[in-house]
This record gives sequence, structure tokens and C-alpha cells, in this order.
Amino acid sequence: MITALRKSHLAPTLLCLAWTAVGASPTACVAPPAGAVYWLAAERNFDDSAGYHNGTDGGTGVTFVAGKVGTAIHVDGVATRVLPDVTYAEERALRTAFTVELWARPTTAMPDCSESSSGTCAQHMPWATFPEHGDDSAPPGEANLAAGIGVAVGTNGVCVGQHTSSLLSCLARYDTTISDWVHVAAVVENKTPRIYLNGLPVHTGVASARDFVFASWSVIGDVGIQCCGGYGGLAGDIDEVTVYDRALGDAEIAALFAAGSAGKCKPECLAEHTDDAWQHATVTDHTALVSSDASGMFGATNSSPEVNTTIFGDNLPDGTVHSVTWQTATPVTLGSLGIAAMQDDANSTKRAFRRVHIEARELGGSFASIYDSPVLVPYGQGAEQRELFRCPRIRPVHAQEFHAEFVQDGAGSFWGPRVIELDALIHDPIFADDFD
Repeated sequence: MITALRKSHLAPTLLCLAWTAVGASPTACVAPPAGAVYWLAAERNFDDSAGYHNGTDGGTGVTFVAGKVGTAIHVDGVATRVLPDVTYAEERALRTAFTVELWARPTTAMPDCSESSSGTCAQHMPWATFPEHGDDSAPPGEANLAAGIGVAVGTNGVCVGQHTSSLLSCLARYDTTISDWVHVAAVVENKTPRIYLNGLPVHTGVASARDFVFASWSVIGDVGIQCCGGYGGLAGDIDEVTVYDRALGDAEIAALFAAGSAGKCKPECLAEHTDDAWQHATVTDHTALVSSDASGMFGATNSSPEVNTTIFGDNLPDGTVHSVTWQTATPVTLGSLGIAAMQDDANSTKRAFRRVHIEARELGGSFASIYDSPVLVPYGQGAEQRELFRCPRIRPVHAQEFHAEFVQDGAGSFWGPRVIELDALIHDPIFADDFD
């Protein structure tokens, strides 16, 4: 019997990646099709470029490698995975029609498993997106009705699988040799998956016997459950994992493949926002600062010794957690963040931090994480390759008190992390269609 997969609930951590990948041609990228609800661009972080389902490294250490578009994540098929912050209810909502598309470069083969609406032979597949157990947090009246849908990619083909109690099978399987990057799209309508490879439809599978199926993206890579011989995970590289709340058309999928290394166009990430909700916030506590004015972090106009920069204390060891706490005049409802930083040298980590963690205290509550992410150093952005820009979206949070931590990378004199700007934007319904 296939046991139920139970994922832990992660602290809110979700975003919209907003800078253009280094080296991508701004004239060759393709506009993202409408309906994207999750997009792991994997540009040196685990942020969600379509919404606020930002991820964390949930295994023994996902690494970043040269991808099909910018950078990609590398997983070993055993104990590495990205865990997007998505609820069971959010996954189960995508049940009428949906699409999962991604680039993959697998290094291991799929096991034998005949296409079927029953059975458990897909248990050891190289899952790029693991199919959620259909009964996980099923609301009243939906027990034993649903199956989650995932996509596996091996050197010998693709499987679109379903998962629930005593059921883990390939609803669609297409065998072919895959030796390099391949663009995969799985379109599901009427509980039946269609497989597209490199922009072309190649196979239609069988319909699930369950009442409904839904898109799963709570685990990218190996699921990490070792019972029953293990569930499996893709070994190799994964890039541009995107989930849509509708069936993409043939022309749309062909265009995504044709964009190649330019990929989908990403919105601009601004280093300074004039509508910053934290502008003129009152700093209530902070660790040692070289700057004489911590409020420069929120306005970037008057900090010293360097304009537009807050520099944390120097001469501290590697791993030092630098922090600042502040409050706004009145409560605000935030929907996205803006983070800009700079290191002294593109070939070292001077003035860099390797993790950023931001918390908010909701009214009447305690501090809770709203964004927690590793930072790859050296930063490798900007004209001089020594800047960091991030514009993540977050689950809307209503708060007045905030706290940020930056983990120093490297040790020595003049080593405190340098933060150019830390902004927050009011939640705006204009984000509802994802790309305006």
C-alpha cells in the first residue's frame, strides 16, 4: 500500500522574481502565458516569479548550475528538493484544467511502468514535480475522490503520474531518448494528460478513474520519504518549473520552447521605490552599524558614511547575524518586498550576506517569518556582477512591527554586510493577474 505523504507546513515565504536573467536577450524572451500560478525561475534562489509561493531548500542541499535559462537547480534524486510554500487547498483548486511546463536535463532512466489508471508501478520515478497524495488535507466530502498529478523525466522518457492511497501510476508515458535539456509540458483536461516535448504534442494518456485530479508543486525533486523503497526523484537539472491554471494551447507551448535560453520575460525589479511602505519607519533596535543612521535603510537618502547604504558592524566572524527592528506609524498590509545590496568585489564576498530573513508581527500576534531565503555569493548581478536585487511577493500580511536579519558571509576587517535598500509595497489587487 502506498502511504499518504504528509508535508510539513512551511513558514510563509513566497515571491515574484523580478530581474532579467544575466545574459538573456530582452528582445527574444516570450511573454509568460496568462494563468501562471507558480514559476520557479531558479535564478540563484527559490523564489516564485508568478506569485508568492517562495520556496526553501528542503533536503541536503540543492545547488545552482548553468541552466537552460540563466541558472537552474541541480538535484541528486536521493535527498535534494525545493519545497515551495503552497497549501493543500491551493493545489487542490487546480482541478478543472491545468498545465505544468519545465526544462529538464535528467541523468537517470525511468523504471519500467506501463501506462495505466491503476496500480503502483510509478513508485520509483525520477519526479521533477512530485504528485501530491490525493487525500492530504482533503476537505469534508472529498476523501478518496482525488489524485495529485506530477511529472517525471528520465533519460528514456516522460511520465505524467497520479498519486493517492494504493495508487501511483503513469496516466501518460512517452518513451524517447533524452540526453540533454528537454522542454516538457503536461496539459491535463478531463482528467487526461497530454505530453509535449520540445514544443510538439507527442502523446495523450489515459483518464484517471478518480473523480478529479489536481496539479501538484509542493515538492520539486526528491520527495524525501524513504518508506516502501522510496518514491523517487529526478537526478539532474531542473529549470523554469511553471504551473498554469488552464490548459495551454499548442501555439503557446511551441512559443515557450522556441524562446530557448531567453525564456519567459521577467518583470523589472526596482532598487528604490518611491511608494515604499517602510519609508520613514522608526528603527527600534539594531545590531552594531557603521552607518550613523539606521533609517537610511528605509529611505536610502541620508545614511553615512556612504549615501544610499547601511553597513553593519565590522570585524565580526563569519556567520554573524546582523539585525534591525522597526515599526511603521500605522499598520500596513504588505504584498511584496524589494531588496538591494552590494558587495565590495565581484570575486570575493566582502560586504556580502548569505541569508536574509524578514519577520512581521501581525496585530495581536507574535513575530513570524514573511521571507526567508538563502543568498548565493558572490552576488553576480548588475553591470559589475557584485549587486543583489530581489523583488519577492509575499502572502499579504497586516502588521506594524518588522524585523530583518542578514547572515554575514566571510570574516575579517571591514566585512559588515552592505544593504542599499529594503522596501515593502502595499498589497495591491493589480497583482491578481500576475504580470501587470
